[in-house]
Amino acid sequence: ATTSSPKAETSFFINLHNALMLHTHYYRKTQSGDNLKPLKNKLAKLHQYKVGGQCYCIDDMRRRLLRQKQGAKCEDPRIHFALSLGSMSCPDVRVFGVDELEDQLTEAAKRFCDRHVRVDISSDRSSHSTTTLLLPKLFKWHGKVFGQERQKMLHTLSGWVEDSTVQALLQDGSCKIK
Repeated sequence: ATTSSPKAETSFFINLHNALMLHTHYYRKTQSGDNLKPLKNKLAKLHQYKVGGQCYCIDDMRRRLLRQKQGAKCEDPRIHFALSLGSMSCPDVRVFGVDELEDQLTEAAKRFCDRHVRVDISSDRSSHSTTTLLLPKLFKWHGKVFGQERQKMLHTLSGWVEDSTVQALLQDGSCKIK
């Protein structure tokens, strides 16, 4: 039996996950703009790769290998920014190396947040303005990983956002979050 470092295993399965996702889309002939919601659960379980005598589908890699280690939830939220399901709202597909994994995970988080975290300033009839920080659904789906408490989540997010307006809102912490 071969042993590998946790970083090697993580980068291997991130890359395998994304390769299988691309392979699945190619095989299924999904097109840009296709509504993937009805297929989402099927795509995650439909196709598999065999590794070391064990079959892994996208769902297996996402849940069992990358987010759960020996029954405990993975503590590194950046992994969520490395996994793509191939839709426009998903993180970019890229190759992750063992030696560069830490930097690449941080870069993936920054890219995703810079592209998807937005600020909405709206006014009501009495000229009161409301500032809302708009977070992508990924933060709602996996909110606990980014911080149970609001301030912890804002602090975690502030390390990945470069936009000065968003940074100011994160530092202030008084904005609405949607």
